[in-house]
Amino acid sequence: MAEKQTALSNENRDSFEARLFGCFSPLDTKNIMYAYDVAKIAHGQKLQKRDSGERYFEHPRAVALILLDECEIKDAAIIKGALIHDVLEDTGFFGNAHYLTYQQLIEEAEYRISLLFGEETAGIVIDVSKPNGTDMVGKTAGEIDDMYHRNLENAPAKSLLVKMADVLHNNRTLLSTTLKKQHHRVEETEGVYLDMFKRKVLPEYPNEGGYLLDQIKLAVNRTRLSWRK
Repeated sequence: MAEKQTALSNENRDSFEARLFGCFSPLDTKNIMYAYDVAKIAHGQKLQKRDSGERYFEHPRAVALILLDECEIKDAAIIKGALIHDVLEDTGFFGNAHYLTYQQLIEEAEYRISLLFGEETAGIVIDVSKPNGTDMVGKTAGEIDDMYHRNLENAPAKSLLVKMADVLHNNRTLLSTTLKKQHHRVEETEGVYLDMFKRKVLPEYPNEGGYLLDQIKLAVNRTRLSWRK
């Protein structure tokens, strides 16, 4: 696959939905757009912003667009999972981490997401969400990251494909963050994700995974080059 990044500046709900016609069934299109609306509402409740200052919803939409436009994914569960991939981790929409243990949160999220979007999408969202809950309080960021990376090692390729698109978009937009965060992301990408993606995704998604892997490396290299200026 050649590099073909999506132009995001003029994106809106209508342009997103237009991509789905002819590629997904009417029912899948309705469900994907429901995930679109849920993500927009859930991340908008706390007026969440990215480091760049743009609304947080731009990130999950961009992740879904990477999979739709650049990888030409036609799996509705993957696109729904991409749209809502941060809702569990960053909002209380699928379960409140302030009152539930990690295991309770997972059980609640599995029930709620499955009810709305199906078990496969629920699995994707849970797989790519960092551990949270009352029993995570007191753990260091490093301990939670280690637990998260171990969970990803056991996740199916479909979930990791969503994570690859997430990592790609985060690295493409990394220059809008602090230098400290840039170094952390690059180290995590090169030290953890590249090998994991190569081992776990490429056997099942050789074309899509290979494309995403190459794009992640390009994005990381651009960040590294910016440090030399």
